[in-house]
Amino acid sequence: MKTTNRVARGLSLVAGLTLALTMAAPVPAQADDTPPVGDRDVCLPPLPPLPNICVPLPEEPIPGIPLPEVPLPEIPLPEIPLPEIPGLPGSATAPTATKAPAITGEARTGSTLTAQPPTWDQTSGVTTTYQWKRAGAVITGATQTTYVVTADDVAKAITVVATGRTSPTTATESPSTAVTPTKGAAPTASTKPDITGTPAIGSTLSVSSGTWTGAQPTFTYQWYRSRGRGAAPISGATGTSYQLTNADAGRKVVVLVFAERPGYETGFALSDLESVPQLASGVKIALVTKTVSPFKRASMRVAIAAADGSLGGKIDVLRKGRRIATLTVLPGGSTVRLPRMPVGTHTLTAVYRGDVGHRASTSNAVRLKVVRPQR
Repeated sequence: MKTTNRVARGLSLVAGLTLALTMAAPVPAQADDTPPVGDRDVCLPPLPPLPNICVPLPEEPIPGIPLPEVPLPEIPLPEIPLPEIPGLPGSATAPTATKAPAITGEARTGSTLTAQPPTWDQTSGVTTTYQWKRAGAVITGATQTTYVVTADDVAKAITVVATGRTSPTTATESPSTAVTPTKGAAPTASTKPDITGTPAIGSTLSVSSGTWTGAQPTFTYQWYRSRGRGAAPISGATGTSYQLTNADAGRKVVVLVFAERPGYETGFALSDLESVPQLASGVKIALVTKTVSPFKRASMRVAIAAADGSLGGKIDVLRKGRRIATLTVLPGGSTVRLPRMPVGTHTLTAVYRGDVGHRASTSNAVRLKVVRPQR
């Protein structure tokens, strides 16, 4: 019964279409009575047991007669899984570091650090790249397995991050434990500084910096003057030259050269000692009274002088070349009392012993008469 209704509806639709469209261009039947199928034919869905029924469309639509909309049946497409292709996203899993990278080498300026590779849980197909960081920030260009420590790295945390990739978009980062570099070893002088010039008061001495290992450092200077068993810095003497003063007389001068290089400990080298001659001195004596009795002590005025002014110090009083007294003279001169001497005429001299900056000197001679008093 359902089939009969379907056939009836189809025949009715065909009759309508045939009536509307045959006026344009009827299609003759073929020998086997099967309607021909052309590029502009409209065919009904098959209605067994009837043959295919197709009607050709006219070249131009017929005014007033709408063309029927023939819905196309929806045909579901089967889901075909795509095969995994190496290198495409989703085709690989990110590796996991079972052992983080490690940094080896001496962590100080100028030394080379080496990144020891991490251990990944995947034994093949992992590409490892490296990036060095300073205090958590990327160090530009530091992408090799080795890195030379610079002055900027001193006292900062240095790490290396290893990145394992199994595809362009599948990667895992594994950071190392940080190391904190210290300053590099101080530069050393292969040739020590050398002082040139005439070591005399008023003369100027100069010093060379010497020859140093590694890159050329910058230099600073400090001149020293001997004092006792040590040496004291000379105030303001911090250049490559120094003019000797009276304070240097009889002493030794030396230069300490400091070599500085960014990121390294400060190196230093000491020049040889340069001895500065003492200043000349002079002693003058004069008797207060040229004649005394053997029961009295004669008085004598003593003054010691040098190029740098009046001096004080010890003097030895000599009679016929033999010391008869040692006396202390103050700067500016002193009046000293001589020991009692026997009757006679005595030729006296005074010898200044000198000090660090002054040479010893002998005075002029004076004659003292010792006479018995008249009864």
